[in-house]
Amino acid sequence: MNHVAKRVKTSPAGSRSVVVMSLRGPRNGDNASTLNKMARELVVATGTPVVAAAGNDAGDACKYVPGSEDEVITVGGTNRADGTYRRTNFGRCVDILAPAARVRSATVRCDNCSRVSSGTSQAAPLVAGAVVAMLDEDPSLTPTQIRMKLLQDAASDRVDLSPVPGDMRLQTANKLLHIPARSAFQPRVTPACRTVWSIKSGVGEGDPTSVACNVNETIMGCSSLAADGGMRAGEFNTELPDGRQACVAMNGAGGTGVYAVARCCSWPGARCYLRKSGKSSSRDDAEVKAKCDRTLFSCDMLVGCSASSETGFIDGVRLERSRFLGLIPSSLRKCAAQNGKGGSGVTAHATCCKSRDMKCKVVWSEHSKTGETQVTATCPSGTLLTGCNVYEKDGRAEGAYPVDNTCVARGKGVKAAAICCKRKW
Repeated sequence: MNHVAKRVKTSPAGSRSVVVMSLRGPRNGDNASTLNKMARELVVATGTPVVAAAGNDAGDACKYVPGSEDEVITVGGTNRADGTYRRTNFGRCVDILAPAARVRSATVRCDNCSRVSSGTSQAAPLVAGAVVAMLDEDPSLTPTQIRMKLLQDAASDRVDLSPVPGDMRLQTANKLLHIPARSAFQPRVTPACRTVWSIKSGVGEGDPTSVACNVNETIMGCSSLAADGGMRAGEFNTELPDGRQACVAMNGAGGTGVYAVARCCSWPGARCYLRKSGKSSSRDDAEVKAKCDRTLFSCDMLVGCSASSETGFIDGVRLERSRFLGLIPSSLRKCAAQNGKGGSGVTAHATCCKSRDMKCKVVWSEHSKTGETQVTATCPSGTLLTGCNVYEKDGRAEGAYPVDNTCVARGKGVKAAAICCKRKW
């Protein structure tokens, strides 16, 4: 790694590099933290994209380095039938999938020698090759733009993830490497978002878990999902000391753990900030609102809305438009949180953005019917899902999470609320 870093830093001015790391070691091993730190420095300090193999242990990719480093593009493997490669690692640390079964690659025996091999060590160079092609077309691309472009160009929901166990299946990005003849992604124009999961919290009441967006990403939505149908105490966005932003979720009373789910975005020209309300009373259905700023002639846009409590009895959130002169509905601006029966009070948390060319609206699902345990709300074509949350009158919703441009809400009698944004021009 020292040699690689030296070569990158001494490259001629204007040239770009791509580092591919077809290797893996245990995250708790000697020098593991050093390897992740050096990979991160390559990305953050030099702007060099780093692509790493997820590993071939048929387990959690987050347990290995360098694929567990957030700033690295971590590649899982697929087979020839568009299923998961039988030994690929998986989970929330995997960013994208690429062919890993019987891939022909070069060898060191001679200049034109090749062999057929399998594993994520073959999948990672395929993604690195796509990154090289991107940089050949546009050398100014940043690592954040490269990741977003890979994910936007990828084929979504094409891989059979059924062999991946339990909640890991939800957390593994179903994005298959695809290189289109003409990409719709324009780096300094196209807004883009991705979904990032936390580890599961502890099972104690109020036990937190959190997940942060990468450097140069903006957190817009923050959701939470209770494990095994348990209780959650909501979620909220926060600023970290290192300048990044994180989504924090808390386990509810009697819960079995909870996940925080962040919507990490890149929206050219937008400046975003956080607002929160005071705490509501403990009365059933008590409501508080967090509001985005407005002036006489304009309002900032609500792009994310969350609710948190100390006990876990939350009805959820509702999203409201501002009204011009108190009469005419205008911009989506208000995040309303509602306390549930037995709750000790709730706080509303809004993520707001200043942008001249952003327009947002909310798309609601129907209530889940008898026998149903989840519902979805999908943003229309041409818009981007920035926030995903749930509302349920009796305060027993399991939570919500985004999948591409769809908001999934879980629980009995729940409604899903998707915040869908687009550029005005």
